[in-house]
Amino acid sequence: MARTRGVKTVKPGIALLLTGSEADLSTAICAVQLAARSGSDLFAVRDCVLVAGDAAAGRQGGYSDCFGFVVEFAGGEGVPVSCHLMEEETGEQMAAFLLAHGITCLVIGKDDAAHGRESAWLQGILERLAGEGRDDLRLVMAPELDEAEMRRAVRQFRRVDAK
Repeated sequence: MARTRGVKTVKPGIALLLTGSEADLSTAICAVQLAARSGSDLFAVRDCVLVAGDAAAGRQGGYSDCFGFVVEFAGGEGVPVSCHLMEEETGEQMAAFLLAHGITCLVIGKDDAAHGRESAWLQGILERLAGEGRDDLRLVMAPELDEAEMRRAVRQFRRVDAK
C-alpha cells in the first residue's frame, strides 16, 4: 500500500464475476479495460462448484477458457489480476469477499441483468456492505462490445498467448 502524508491509501479494486452467464467475453474485456483506465486491481471470481462440474463432465471451454483469457488479456493491458474461487455463489459470501478486498466496483454482464442479478442477490450484498459502513460499491453493467473491439481484444490475447 502506498502512503500519503501518513495515511494509508489502497488501490481501488474491481471484481469480475465468472460464475454463470457473466463469464462472457464482452464482460471480461470491459472489466479489464475499466481496470486499466482506473488504475485498479482486478479480482476475477469463479464458483469452484461450477468449475468442478465442467471438469467432471469433461467439458472444455466456458469458465476456464474465459478465466484464462482474463488473466492473459489483463497481463497484456498491464492490469494486476488475481484469481479467487468461491465455494458457492451466495450474496453473503460475495459481500464478505468485497469487504475483505476493499472492492469498490462490481462488473456484471447484460445477461445477468436480464435474469435479475441486480435484484435480490445484489440487494443483499448492498445491505450487508451498508451495515459495515460501506456504501461505495458501484455496479457496472458491461455493454456488449462491437465486433471491432472484440477483434482487437482477441488479437491482443493471441499476441500475449503466443509469447
